[in-house]
Amino acid sequence: MAEYKELLGKKFQVVQNGLDPNEVTEYLMREVGSSDTVFRQLEQFSALQAATKTIDDAIKQARDLAEHAKVKATAEAEQRKAQAVEEGKKLAAKIINEAGTSVLAYFDNASSIMMEAMNEAFKKTKDQVSGDRAKTREKIEKAVGAGISQVMTDMENPAKESSDTQPESTNPSPTNKAASVASSASSDPWEDSR
Repeated sequence: MAEYKELLGKKFQVVQNGLDPNEVTEYLMREVGSSDTVFRQLEQFSALQAATKTIDDAIKQARDLAEHAKVKATAEAEQRKAQAVEEGKKLAAKIINEAGTSVLAYFDNASSIMMEAMNEAFKKTKDQVSGDRAKTREKIEKAVGAGISQVMTDMENPAKESSDTQPESTNPSPTNKAASVASSASSDPWEDSR
């Protein structure tokens, strides 16, 4: 249904941005006549009204474009942010993985170095103990051999011992001497190696 507005006793149809320019032009031309000045002013008015409508449309389009650009920019920013976060997570995971691998390699290397050092220390200790045992055995054998030689010497010279006037308890027999030498030699075989 058309809408009308009365102006100077005449009803004019209302269009989207005001009065219908064609109707206004016709009315004024009838009422005022065909004066060129009035007609030009009327044309300027119509052109102005059309320009106003064009400007209003342009402003509306600019607002729509600005709103669309704003929505698009916000969406792009959110997408870039999400992408940056995802890339950051991937990079952090990669760094953590590389650090874990590096730490494991370090511990493996340290473990192998410690094992080599421990094996070397055990070997040196074993060699030293073997050498000490051999020396100790040699010392024991020398001491026992010397004791046996002494006993043998004492047994060969029994006459000399019996001619001594000392009591038997202070001068032990050759058998007791050998036992005494053997017990002193084997009492602490590690004593000299310390």
